[in-house]
Amino acid sequence: MALIDVIKYEGSRDILIYRYPNTEFNTMSQLVVHESQEAVFFKNGRMLDVFRPGKYTLHTKNIPLLNKVINLPFGGESPFQCEVYFVNKAIALNYKWGTMSKTRVMDNKFHILLEIGACGTLGLRVVNPRELLWKIVGTESELTAEACLNFFRENVSAKVKEYLANVMRDPKMDFLALELHLHDFSLAVKERLQETFNDVGVELYNFIIGTINIPDDQYQVIMQGQQELQKAQYGKQLKSMEAEGDAKAATIRADGRAKSRQIEGYNWADEQLAETSKLYAGNPGSAQNPMNMLAQAPVALTLGDMIRENMEPVAKAHFSNGPMSLRKAVSGNGEKYHEQIAEEQKVHAGEDPVKILAKLKEMLDLGLIPKEMYDEKMKEVLSRM
Repeated sequence: MALIDVIKYEGSRDILIYRYPNTEFNTMSQLVVHESQEAVFFKNGRMLDVFRPGKYTLHTKNIPLLNKVINLPFGGESPFQCEVYFVNKAIALNYKWGTMSKTRVMDNKFHILLEIGACGTLGLRVVNPRELLWKIVGTESELTAEACLNFFRENVSAKVKEYLANVMRDPKMDFLALELHLHDFSLAVKERLQETFNDVGVELYNFIIGTINIPDDQYQVIMQGQQELQKAQYGKQLKSMEAEGDAKAATIRADGRAKSRQIEGYNWADEQLAETSKLYAGNPGSAQNPMNMLAQAPVALTLGDMIRENMEPVAKAHFSNGPMSLRKAVSGNGEKYHEQIAEEQKVHAGEDPVKILAKLKEMLDLGLIPKEMYDEKMKEVLSRM
């Protein structure tokens, strides 16, 4: 086999460990080590001299460990045999990983059992070539980043599933919320995996959990439940807004009525008295029968006075306007019928007293007026005779 004059890395960028294909060298051979590389000399299975980036002419002084093994003569050009491994210490990025199986977890929000998995990317960087060469490479001619990752895939899968299972035990966590914490999850899992990678001289770099997934049928159940929950929450908010709007509208109307009473010079108690008088005055029987209205008038006035007397202390304490008298509060139909009563009394004053007494007796017999009113009116008519 011909002696090699120049020894240099001839592998691709994705190779972490590359063994130079020839083993025949001499003490005048040129060794070229590129940036982010190291060259390691092996003889009889032993790791000997290590060269960092640079260009070297091999001689007995810069391969002291190898020289002890093969005992090269000093000076001149001497052939020798050994193995040269190039270690690529550049970061190998964007290698994909994924859980090899699913883990079962309970979703705390929708209370369904999910089969959960994850996938993402990571990077690798050789930090201790000796450890990697001894524990993984062995007699292989090369080690790619993908092949190196294959040594760890099962461990990565187990650590990720274990971590996600623990996370989902948190009562506040559910599947839809996991996506919000991918960065934190990635850092936590990387920390748990780093020791395993370091044990073989490799640093785990830029470990990323990109997606946490479940089967499509389970995902559809989750999304349907989320839509129903959002719909219920929206309906609740809408009802709350409507109730709040109704309350504000009622407050505005009440404020308007209060301001109106203040401008017109009366309060709520006065308004109730006026409404009582209007109900009395609006009674169809009263309008058609003045005498019947006259009979009911004391009752209406008494009821109005009772309301006024009971409400007057409250009105004085809680209303900006003091209460008006019942007579003053009555307006509209009430005034109209008071005038009608007065007119009826004037008419009756000119009638025949005998006819009036006969009508009163007839009204008493029909139960239209009480006995006390009959006696009072009878005395009044007799006094005018």
